[in-house]
Amino acid sequence: MSTASSAVFDNPQFDEWLKQEILRLSVDALNKHMVVCTACGQVKGDYIIDYQANEYRFDTPKTYAFLTFILSQG
Repeated sequence: MSTASSAVFDNPQFDEWLKQEILRLSVDALNKHMVVCTACGQVKGDYIIDYQANEYRFDTPKTYAFLTFILSQG
């Protein structure tokens, strides 16, 4: 029985693209009354999102997914 191993994808260009996408989505999210602390991601490693009177703290991948999910809700 073989086991699968996962490689870590480490690419600075991808990381930069992801940060830029979060910035872009953060601007779009303002229309949904959502505020994203994009500086927090660079300083603390987590993004803080205020949405519907709640505060969420997510890492970069989850921030991207959450923003994409909320914006896809129409």
